Amino acid sequence: MGTEAAVICLQPARAAAVDAARETVQRTFERFEAALSAWDGASELSRINGLAGTGRKFKAGGEILRVCRAAKELAVLSGGAFNPLVGPAMKLYGFNGADGMQTFPDRKALDAIPADPADIEISAGGEISLAKAGMKLDLGGIAKGAAVDAAFEALVRAGLDGGAMVDLGGNLRAGGAGPAEGGGWEVAVRDPFSKGASAARIRLEPGEAVATSGNYERFRTIGGKRVSHILDGRTRLPSSGVAGCTVVAGDAMTADGLSTTLFILGPEDGARFLKDSGISASALWIPDSPESREIIVNGAMARRLAESAEGWRVRRLP
Repeated sequence: MGTEAAVICLQPARAAAVDAARETVQRTFERFEAALSAWDGASELSRINGLAGTGRKFKAGGEILRVCRAAKELAVLSGGAFNPLVGPAMKLYGFNGADGMQTFPDRKALDAIPADPADIEISAGGEISLAKAGMKLDLGGIAKGAAVDAAFEALVRAGLDGGAMVDLGGNLRAGGAGPAEGGGWEVAVRDPFSKGASAARIRLEPGEAVATSGNYERFRTIGGKRVSHILDGRTRLPSSGVAGCTVVAGDAMTADGLSTTLFILGPEDGARFLKDSGISASALWIPDSPESREIIVNGAMARRLAESAEGWRVRRLP
């Protein structure tokens, strides 16, 4: 999945248990990679994309079916801000293995990309089809979280979750007693303007998950301007105004998808989206303005904010 993975076990150092935990997580991630990879032509995802516009349906396995349903639901709820069909647009900007662009893509080329989430068809029987030729699913904005959930749940079933955290590229889910004071878990929120530094620390309850979307790891410079890889699915334009968005939710797939969605929507619209949709989540935004050093949180995140780093001020949304 193009990133690093780790599993942390805080149980008594029993080599067999640690090895079992590592193998359990690795097998789970390999299974998700085989199903959801946009790079592997034999993956279920690639086979679905290959049938776009033909009218033929693909009988999906449990993992990809669950992720596709969640991705479509979030796309509809967000009015298309989160959009699993923006992969072709990302290529036009020079992401996803494409050659680097020196100029911004032509507006007509962006508009020609079929990217209406309503055209993702999922039957009650688990068949997936893409209504229009040229449509391509890219589940990178939510699949890592789903893989973390599956790995974490596998640890629970194996009895290996008594103080454990699963991490896939910064998508985390932790259970049992943690190493923080009082036996809980605390997670650092990265300072997007200073590598290796943190802007805040937040608390997690056992079983909760956290995900962060940011513009500081994957970007291109086009015409002297830094361009984020996170595209607004409504406009197919790079999202701007936010440097990082961190979300805590009850599961990692929800946190992963929401971190992308709320990054695109920004603080005010994002907080309103959570209220209107009834989704329970804690959200934190860092505006893309290094001079402000501002952290913006919704009420749920304010209650779990352990501390903010020196020089940072916290603003709570009503």
